[in-house]
Amino acid sequence: MIDPTAEALARLAQSVGKALLEFSQQISSPRRDETGRAAISDDLATEIIKDLKRKYRNASWVMLRKGCEELDGQPARHTTKDVGASSRSFARRAMEATGLGPAAILAIMDRNGW
Repeated sequence: MIDPTAEALARLAQSVGKALLEFSQQISSPRRDETGRAAISDDLATEIIKDLKRKYRNASWVMLRKGCEELDGQPARHTTKDVGASSRSFARRAMEATGLGPAAILAIMDRNGW
């Protein structure tokens, strides 16, 4: 005769194990956006971009916007070539840190009023 408590514990252990396996697979293979990059939440992307802005104190929101616009193929005017290079560099850092493209970063900036 099988003990009902032992049987219930075995089923519970099996379901917990399955849930842990599914969770670990989600972590190791994150959701992807339409470009194949890892998709992250807007809140996390916002915090990452804010941290980058704090780290690079000489970079401005305007520089990030113009750099993203230029990398997105939109016309962007910079005061000097060096400012243009810095803007594109800041935008590339934000893209690399968040895994998002320039259009997605611009959308986040619009939502946050930057």
